[in-house]
Amino acid sequence: MALRGGARRVGAASLPILALVLTACSSVAPDADRHEARPERLALVARLLEMEDRRAWDDAPGQAAAASPDARLRERAGLAAGRLRATGAVPLLSTLLADLEPRVRRAAAFASGLAGERRLVPLLRSALSDADPGTAAAAASALGRLGGDAAEEALRGVLRARSGPVAAAAAALYRSKDPGLVPLLAAAAASPDGETRRMAAWSLARVPRPGSESALRALLRAGDPEVVAWAARGLGLLGDAEAAGPLSEVALGPEPGPAIQALLALERLAAGGLARDVAREAGLARRGDPHPGVSLAALTLLRAAADDADVRALLERVVVHGGRRGGVALASLAAGDAERAHALAFPGKGTAPLDLRLGAAEALPLLAAERVGPWLEALLGDSAPRVRMEAVSRLPRPLVPRSLPLLTRALADLDGAVRAAALDATAPFAAGTGSDARLAAAWRAAFDALVASGEADLAATALDAAASLPAGGRELLAAKRDAADDLVRERARRLLRERFGVDSTDPSPAVATRLAAADTLRLAERAEGPPVRVVVETSRGSFEAELFADAAPMTVESFVSLARAGFFDGTTIHRVVPDFVVQAGDPRGDGTGGPGYAIRDELNPIPYVRGRLGMALSGPDTGGSQWFVALSRQPHLDAAYTVFGEVTAGMEVVDRVEQNDRLLSVRVREEPGPGEDPSAGFPRGVN
Repeated sequence: MALRGGARRVGAASLPILALVLTACSSVAPDADRHEARPERLALVARLLEMEDRRAWDDAPGQAAAASPDARLRERAGLAAGRLRATGAVPLLSTLLADLEPRVRRAAAFASGLAGERRLVPLLRSALSDADPGTAAAAASALGRLGGDAAEEALRGVLRARSGPVAAAAAALYRSKDPGLVPLLAAAAASPDGETRRMAAWSLARVPRPGSESALRALLRAGDPEVVAWAARGLGLLGDAEAAGPLSEVALGPEPGPAIQALLALERLAAGGLARDVAREAGLARRGDPHPGVSLAALTLLRAAADDADVRALLERVVVHGGRRGGVALASLAAGDAERAHALAFPGKGTAPLDLRLGAAEALPLLAAERVGPWLEALLGDSAPRVRMEAVSRLPRPLVPRSLPLLTRALADLDGAVRAAALDATAPFAAGTGSDARLAAAWRAAFDALVASGEADLAATALDAAASLPAGGRELLAAKRDAADDLVRERARRLLRERFGVDSTDPSPAVATRLAAADTLRLAERAEGPPVRVVVETSRGSFEAELFADAAPMTVESFVSLARAGFFDGTTIHRVVPDFVVQAGDPRGDGTGGPGYAIRDELNPIPYVRGRLGMALSGPDTGGSQWFVALSRQPHLDAAYTVFGEVTAGMEVVDRVEQNDRLLSVRVREEPGPGEDPSAGFPRGVN
């Protein structure tokens, strides 16, 4: 596709006109019989999509949509302003926050949190008392994202008053580490309202504060599986020895989510020398559980008891059976018998299965320091790039200095993901006083190659590594601030601003887009058309999902295009985190691959509950082909990763999926629009 640029940005001179137009908009009556004609509405939606895809605000369609009598268009205008962090976002969102239609006010409140403008805090504080509960809740969430003393005090006020959007305020305060919040959140966690109890419990547990132990222990008896799981996780992070007995009871219970989190919490306690006997018994009891997440958590827990001969014998039997469980068991075995684990991972004749070699990489942090060198050398000689990458990524940072000769070789690895991992690990030693010249040269060569690779994840890792250099990082990033590659340019500018305080007033060049005018119009039509459904076939069975073409049209279009092209067929489900996510869509199978292009984030107010589909990212606007299914409610992902669908049938299949299973196919079920070829799609790799 050709580059599409030339967009006008809202400037100071245009703001008075915009304010007048939007003031008129705020008095428009709720939608009754006044709507834009469908062709005109679709054309305007298409222009908004084109604007978002260019990543640059255009005041003409933005003003037109915000002044429309159609609430759906005003809603979309607010979302676009927030997503693009537009210069004109403040006056536009200020007006839309006073719109007569609740759906518009909700969208404007949500978008205000994305916009990053603390000038909107006073308006959002007022919106906390909006007559529409959804608007008030969105305002609370937005205040949490914007942060600052005024926003936090407003949220505390909601908790103290115990009225208004209490659940949303409790969730929004999770970012604060202030122990003074514990009594307020604990009181909210005892609320008769179920959502308030859940969100307060989540906020208490997500970033557990000293003094919250007793409240979290009480929540282990809450009966709500989500609350129990969150409380268990928080107690593990706090290292609360008094919770060992109750955690053991939860670990042996029937609900998978709480059991997984309790087992992992016991593993944290045991790693700190606490409750090791309790941990051993719980691990032995659940290690053969039919639920893969429970079994994996139990096998992970048993590494704390790997000095026990019976436990080691059990772990070795699991290793022999192979699979992901065998790999985890091998890592746990290495904690107690590194020599035997090494023999299983690197047999004298033949090659161990991939899962076991990945388990050997996972074992690196569990080994005595003197054993790490031979293991790392064996892993870096592996034929699978994923094993080499995992080995570098898992190497404990304190052991990097003694491993620099091996890591210098890894910087020249033929595989980009291995080089990226080595670049990140060696950055503290690749520049400045006392740095090795050979390492510095290898580091710079790897950096240049990865930035120029065209792979979003690899380029992002390289730029992040440059920002962490002891010396010269600012200069490297400054050299990329005007790069032709959109991702490289924007990330370099963001890192210069965030790490070095260097900001720039000059606008970014036009962004390369994948969508022509006809494409955006088709996406606008699809958003109002019949649902888009997909059938995902894995080696464990099939599940169905509905895609949200209205909430995330560009994301759905990319996913559908890739599915129709067979892009996902036969790939590896490379990441499964028990009670968190199942992630797929990487053609490389190691978490660093993509389709050769990046898509625009379409952050929306849809929450991440169990079964929701989201796009994986390595930073803003880096989505591509990697996607995930949430295995449980994950509030910290809300408004951070694009939600674009949900599983509608076969969630039990998703629960059975294990890491390194195969994704056999993704098939689209959609009624084609007029004149549309159902097999059509964007070419792969187009920028």
